[in-house]
Amino acid sequence: MKTTQAWQEEHDRLMGLLDEARRELSQYPGVVSVEIGIKESGGALTDDLSFRVYVTEKLPEDQLSPDQIIPAEIFGVKTDVIEYDLPTPTFDANKYRPLKGGIQIDNEMPSGQGTLGCVAKVNGTNEIVVLTNAHVVQVGGASGTVEMGQPEYVDCCCCACDEIGFSASADQKLDGTIDAAIVHLKSGVGAENVIRMLNADGSDGIVQGSATAAVSTDTVVKVGRTSDKTEGTVVSITHASGASSDGTPARTNQILVKPNAGTTLFQDRGDSGAVLVDKDNKVIGLMWGAYLTPGTSLYGNGIACPIGAVLSALNITIPAGGLNTAGPIIRVTEPVVLVPEQPEASELVRMLNERLARSAQGRALLEVIHTHRNEIVRLIQRNRAVTVTWHRKQGPAFLAALGRSAKHPAYRIPAEIEGITRAQAFLSMAAALEEHGSEALRAAVGRYAGPLLHLITRYDTVHAIADALEDEILPELTGASAAGE
Repeated sequence: MKTTQAWQEEHDRLMGLLDEARRELSQYPGVVSVEIGIKESGGALTDDLSFRVYVTEKLPEDQLSPDQIIPAEIFGVKTDVIEYDLPTPTFDANKYRPLKGGIQIDNEMPSGQGTLGCVAKVNGTNEIVVLTNAHVVQVGGASGTVEMGQPEYVDCCCCACDEIGFSASADQKLDGTIDAAIVHLKSGVGAENVIRMLNADGSDGIVQGSATAAVSTDTVVKVGRTSDKTEGTVVSITHASGASSDGTPARTNQILVKPNAGTTLFQDRGDSGAVLVDKDNKVIGLMWGAYLTPGTSLYGNGIACPIGAVLSALNITIPAGGLNTAGPIIRVTEPVVLVPEQPEASELVRMLNERLARSAQGRALLEVIHTHRNEIVRLIQRNRAVTVTWHRKQGPAFLAALGRSAKHPAYRIPAEIEGITRAQAFLSMAAALEEHGSEALRAAVGRYAGPLLHLITRYDTVHAIADALEDEILPELTGASAAGE
């Protein structure tokens, strides 16, 4: 078996021939791309490097004319003809504190779950951040920031739970080379420089910095949110992937990983953002996609961005060895700060999300909440008139009472707090949002405020409100909408 040095020396020699080989081989019909990689035979890896030639369709030689048959060798190097495929970006739901690599991470939007790859440091400030994919973070919208949670970002109107931090537009890179983003951690959220299950015995493994990927038969691993730990082999570091219909751009000089025997998929949906780690526990790549079309030559292979390009683009370093994040976390930029979280309010968020997600009408209302939540929070924090209304009308106190009622079904929401009734608090906030909110928010308040006011004044426990919302209000709202259409 070749040593790692022998593989590297052979790869360097073929790199000097790659451009010429591409020019020659691209003249054959159906050739999409050419890369250097380990030759396969019958689906198994051999001990030889080759020019891997990707074609739109692999046909038997008896269906080709002699001038259409790709030669078995070129410039003294074996070729390997492989049918082309398009990659699919890929997306343990346990809660981890402190954070660690290989766990689920989630953005504030309805979809966006992926994997937290590992801890990193911002060069110059030494701020501790965590690394994942840009397509997992999905930064967008007017604010240019997105809130992130672990295991999930759960929100409802003006509170959130399991939030770990935020990512801004400047914290991501999504182009023809990399798909990467960092998340700034909120104060009090710690992180360890380990990846769960990384060690051979299944224990957490300490990350030892980063290194450059190399083609060899050495085993590499990744730990993802969906498929946990998988082992494979780097078969190419010059891989070119095509553009997908979902907006994923074509990429060059990617790391192609073939799963080892006994593993079908090196990476599955939900594993995006996992880091690719070599035998020395050094990060060599950032996983972003996989070939998931059954029956194709590339089925089960995973794709990673080279970690050097990721670190350079995001101006970060992956530390080696143990890491203590107990001290204060430095922020490069300040995110939109949420209304201070209360334990009881978190229970309210969870209960409402669970109840509403059970029906199509409920999911539609959840979508309305998700759509307008950030604007409501910004108005409460930054618009003086809304802020004053929120506090003078006992918004935080009523929110806490709703949370306690969600957690303890027997607890009854007070009819009034400090002389402010439930109806007064609700109507005052609705009026403030209608006056200072966007046109879309005003329309939503106009549609939903009346029915919700009816529930809040009629029932005095959250569970009774939720029952009536599901049984009475949502069907009426859906029916009114359908009639209006």
